[in-house]
Amino acid sequence: MGIINDAFEAFRFKDTIFYKEVSDLQDKYDALKKLNEEYPNNEELLNEIYIVKKGLDGENEIAYELKKLILECMYCVI
Repeated sequence: MGIINDAFEAFRFKDTIFYKEVSDLQDKYDALKKLNEEYPNNEELLNEIYIVKKGLDGENEIAYELKKLILECMYCVI
């Protein structure tokens, strides 16, 4: 049984890999923050920064949940 367990261990995923389309939200957020330094207290700019930040937080949360879910499922099946 040692050889079989070694074979399963060799083919077991060590980390979650998932494909994600390229997102330009981080670049947009950085540019808006820089623009905000030049034009502070601009209500439209602050609103856009808030919306983009929420989008980034959402993307990061989804990525975290997918990694966590896939790892949990792999351990349940094996």
